[in-house]
Parts: sequence; structure tokens; C-alpha cells
Amino acid sequence: MLMFTFGNALAQAHKLYGTEPQHVLHCPITVQAVGTNGRIFQFLVFQLNTTDLSGNDGIKNQVWLDEDVDLYGFAKVRPLIKKKQVKVPSGLAGYNSETFRKFLALYLHGAV
Repeated sequence: MLMFTFGNALAQAHKLYGTEPQHVLHCPITVQAVGTNGRIFQFLVFQLNTTDLSGNDGIKNQVWLDEDVDLYGFAKVRPLIKKKQVKVPSGLAGYNSETFRKFLALYLHGAV
């Protein structure tokens, strides 16, 4: 995901500022990314501050990466029944509302 966000930001910088390396971009370019398999989410935000990658000093590009977070523990389509008693009900178990809140915040960012 990091390379895709960097490539996207660099393409946008080339479109706005040209292909010559820029030491400091007038307006930093920010790209957000969300990776998921439906249960586990990864959040990444990349900020391109410079396209001059030749030196180790000066302005740096920034990345914010969140650890893998579960949206829920597990999902059961049918309940687990033993001896006519429901041992594990159907539905989601271990729902994490904080993960959905982060996803919604990135999804709605700039939409209003």
C-alpha cells in the first residue's frame, strides 16, 4: 500500500509541479489508503512534501500507518446448536466500533 500511495502522490506532483525534482512542494500532497479483506483493516496516510529524494537531510515525506485491526472477531451464518441448546449464536462476535469509526473518517474526509 505504501508504494501505491507514494506513486499516486508522485504522479499528482508531476501533474501539478512538473517532472523536475522540487525541494519543497508549495502545497503538500496527501493520499489515504485502506486495505481490507472484510474483517481485518489496514489504514495508511501518506504526505508528499518533496520530490527531491537525493539527499538525507532537509524536508522529508511522512507516512502514518496503523496496525492491522479487526472489525469483528468472527461471524457465524448459522448458530452452533448442541443438545437443543444454542452454544454460539449466529451473527458477529467481537465487533470493534473503533475500526469502523476510522474507516468512516477516512471515507468521508473531504466529502463534505
